[in-house]
Amino acid sequence: YEDLNLNEMVNINTDIAYHGKRAQNPNFRATIKKDLQPDIGYVKGMGQEIGQVLLNLIGNSLDAVWEKKLKLNGIYEPEVIISTRQEEGKVEIAVSDNGPGIPQENHEKIFEPFFTTKPTGEGTGLGLSLSYTIITQGHNGSLQLKNDRQVGATFVISLPAL
Repeated sequence: YEDLNLNEMVNINTDIAYHGKRAQNPNFRATIKKDLQPDIGYVKGMGQEIGQVLLNLIGNSLDAVWEKKLKLNGIYEPEVIISTRQEEGKVEIAVSDNGPGIPQENHEKIFEPFFTTKPTGEGTGLGLSLSYTIITQGHNGSLQLKNDRQVGATFVISLPAL
């Protein structure tokens, strides 16, 4: 375990996720907004594992907004917002999007292994389940789906601050 600067990790993994989508699909476009608290501090963790979780969450959001854009061609601007905050001894990273959101009936199953809403061949259903295990068991944190927005989905990673 090492001391990790989460803002740095967000910046690096956001770029990797976005450019990965562009490599798969040259037409891919989405606005990514970052709202990173400057004095966020550090967390103890495995950089590769936290990076994997960020790539998964950001990648899922990018997939969701792109899917919605294809359905609503021309009248919808895909947007992903990534924010960091430190409060009460915890550091939080929120990944929000204005995609189609997650239906209420899937909320209970979203972190179960092999659960996916993606078409066959496009998702294994392991990303969120592995992310959940990495954060909760490997890093003593929490990963939650918050559906407090009018549209889209927000996933919040919470980790103990150093």
